[in-house]
Amino acid sequence: MIAASRGAAFLFLVALSTFPVFAQVTVDADISWMNDDNVENNAFRFADRITSADVRLAYAYDAERSSFLVSAGTILNYFAVVPNRTFWMPDLQLRGGMILNDEETLTGELSLGWSSRSGRNEYAFMDHCIFSGSLSVAYDPTEVFSVNGLYSYRSVSFTMLSPFDHAEHTFSASTAWSFETRTSVILRGSLGAKLYNMAISDSTLSARGRNRTDGSAAEAVQAWTSIRVAQGITEHTGFSLTAQIQRNIRNNSASLAGTTQLISDEELFDDRYGYEGWTLSAMLTEVVWEGTRLRLAYTTQEKDYVLLPAFDLDGIQISDLRNDRRSTTMLALEHDLSFGSIQAVYEHIVNRSNDPLFDYPNTAFTVQLSVPIGF
Repeated sequence: MIAASRGAAFLFLVALSTFPVFAQVTVDADISWMNDDNVENNAFRFADRITSADVRLAYAYDAERSSFLVSAGTILNYFAVVPNRTFWMPDLQLRGGMILNDEETLTGELSLGWSSRSGRNEYAFMDHCIFSGSLSVAYDPTEVFSVNGLYSYRSVSFTMLSPFDHAEHTFSASTAWSFETRTSVILRGSLGAKLYNMAISDSTLSARGRNRTDGSAAEAVQAWTSIRVAQGITEHTGFSLTAQIQRNIRNNSASLAGTTQLISDEELFDDRYGYEGWTLSAMLTEVVWEGTRLRLAYTTQEKDYVLLPAFDLDGIQISDLRNDRRSTTMLALEHDLSFGSIQAVYEHIVNRSNDPLFDYPNTAFTVQLSVPIGF
């Protein structure tokens, strides 16, 4: 482990010290407006209108055999109906990469990141800080075949819910093939481990929602594998199919479910280590005309929770384990502008569950304007 850390540090320093061939400072600004008829993703169906602003400043340079990027940004999400849901997230990212052999078929990349969430009043309990890092190696011996390996680390600490503090380690490997028939195939396998700092007791969560816990929550280990097949149909049309299966090796994940808080925070409300299942998705992409792209996607997912029971709306247990079937339909239209791009996205979600609180539909419509500026 020490040798690996020194190797990663050496890669990062070499990327920094190489004389730059090309350097650029960029400012990216995104602003979006969303109308969501079920912002908490539950049976109560509270609607809200969210305005999001994302501003990012970045410096990048590319040398003959290395590259480096540093960026800092902040995201503000403003909720019009319930302003107390508003929160902002600053972040800092560093990334360095280099070519590792004379044939230029082996490349490595090191990235480091930090982000923080700051909310308001009763919603501040979701505030947290994340430190992350990853080290990846890619081998591309030919134009039609490639292999990638990735290790990533993430440490999450919550301001008010310290029992949920954890570290996550993920190892991933993938291989890709491209064929003259405009077909590509990607196989990917991953193994993740989530280690909690302490056990979670019922008293920790008794003040929030229906007082559900998943047990000791000492650690959780999960493996998942996927295959993606993409096919170019015409010069302007493409189609892809993706299938994924995830299985738990150790079942000690944690979940804070059944609250009336924002369900989208996966770490608190729907930890992926808390369920097994499969996912199938299909996407059709069409270049309508130059600079305009249309995407239509459908995803269906089976989620079998390994430790979380199902309750009725009065908090009475009605099943030993919760089971969800989730389907998502998405339609997106993106158009390039002279100064950036604009995108409109329609998304409809139907979640069927044996837990009445999580049996719901959700429809959201989003318009996003992106403006990149280079110096």
